Amino acid sequence: MIIIIDDNISRALTNQSILNYFGVGNVVLKHDSYSGLSLCASICRDLDFVIINLFMDDLDGFEILHHIKHISKKIPVYACSALNYAELIKKCHQEGFSGFIHNPLTFKKANEFLKQVPSKSRKKDFICISD
Repeated sequence: MIIIIDDNISRALTNQSILNYFGVGNVVLKHDSYSGLSLCASICRDLDFVIINLFMDDLDGFEILHHIKHISKKIPVYACSALNYAELIKKCHQEGFSGFIHNPLTFKKANEFLKQVPSKSRKKDFICISD
């Protein structure tokens, strides 16, 4: 299962559709931080990964990341943002995100991302998907 936490409903639906196109089933959308965190806590053992918009109204992505890591350090968490600059990507890496995806997600970026998402047996390197 994958959770996308993003308060931009149309972008979240687009990202879900693109992931579904590539055969990724069971992508759950949450449009606020707290419902996303609640779902993460209740199904943490079944999660493949979480994608979080970095800049939302209630909690920012860095705060959400720290809450998720408190729930389980094993859940891969990927940041996404329309902002795409080296300092932000570096901060995402330093804070413990598993990777960064530059919004908007496109078919090309989704394909690249899904090829790089590590299996449970492979080493987990930071993934950066950008234009």
